[in-house]
Amino acid sequence: MDPLVVLIPLAFAVVFPAFWCGVVWLIGRVGWARLARHYETDAPRIGPTFRWESGRVGASAYSGVLTVSVEPDGLRLAVMPLFRPGHPPVLIPWEEIRAIRPRRVLWHTSYALDTAPPEPVTVHLSRRVVEAIREEGASRP
Repeated sequence: MDPLVVLIPLAFAVVFPAFWCGVVWLIGRVGWARLARHYETDAPRIGPTFRWESGRVGASAYSGVLTVSVEPDGLRLAVMPLFRPGHPPVLIPWEEIRAIRPRRVLWHTSYALDTAPPEPVTVHLSRRVVEAIREEGASRP
């Protein structure tokens, strides 16, 4: 048997996961890393949870890979495990969310949440998440 027949799949099995993790980690450096510096959490989800959400964090788009929870203490964001390198779960306290404003692009409306300085980040989320935030309490922005 030709050794290349064995080496090529073996090399792919090693190189591709390393490449994937590197790319996903780099995507997280754009905006998620700023959130994680201040709001990284290991607390379990306890509030209403929305899976397979799409959104943006800073300049990075997350299409169908976000899990968003409306917690008593704040808004929890996480990405599915396949996209987790460089993306630890974060819990943004309610008092750190400065505004929630609609953002309309053509026929689609998303909502932008602005976090507080010193490193403000804009997080774009769906209408159903924002409605859950508003339903959970008047103290929310």
